[in-house]
Amino acid sequence: ILKKRKTLGSRNPQLKYTLSLLNGYLKLINKDYDGSLKILKKEISDDYLLEDYRLFFISKILFEKALILSEKKDLKGGLNLLKESHKNLLEIFENFPETVFLQELPEELSKVEFQISKIYLKQKALKFAYQFLKIVSLRTKNFSLKQQAEIEMFKLFLLTKEEKKALELGSKIQEELLPENQTEFEEFLKKTPKFTKVFL
Repeated sequence: ILKKRKTLGSRNPQLKYTLSLLNGYLKLINKDYDGSLKILKKEISDDYLLEDYRLFFISKILFEKALILSEKKDLKGGLNLLKESHKNLLEIFENFPETVFLQELPEELSKVEFQISKIYLKQKALKFAYQFLKIVSLRTKNFSLKQQAEIEMFKLFLLTKEEKKALELGSKIQEELLPENQTEFEEFLKKTPKFTKVFL
């Protein structure tokens, strides 16, 4: 790929960019996130005809790198990458109405927004956390993710002592509870004796 990119690039910049995109994608699927990001950001101009592909791949890389930073307790660094990932997805949505990623964008946005909300919760930025959780719960068609967002909102309502809202949402969650979310919901309830009696 490198040899072809160098030979053909001088005659056809768009072809050069496409070869760089393919090289960046290969590094992405091999989890060489830094290598992929370097290619996608530095070797492809923003006048590239497949700019939506470039932005989509960059968004995925930033999301994965953000998860890694968050696991290392670098919440600020993780949040910054997630915001950039989110910005790229919104740019595709706004500027490329016929993109091949159109059907995927709502779920990709929801995944990023859910991770943003989790960091805000850890930072005690509760207002921002709630805003993103609410968006996720309304947008996503992935019911498991929707329920995870609702469980986080349930925790948030208890934290802010909005017990009526917590009771209503908790009842809804309990009625629809998926097996993959059951442990997290029940383990949290065990830490809140008042609600343990209601839901367990």
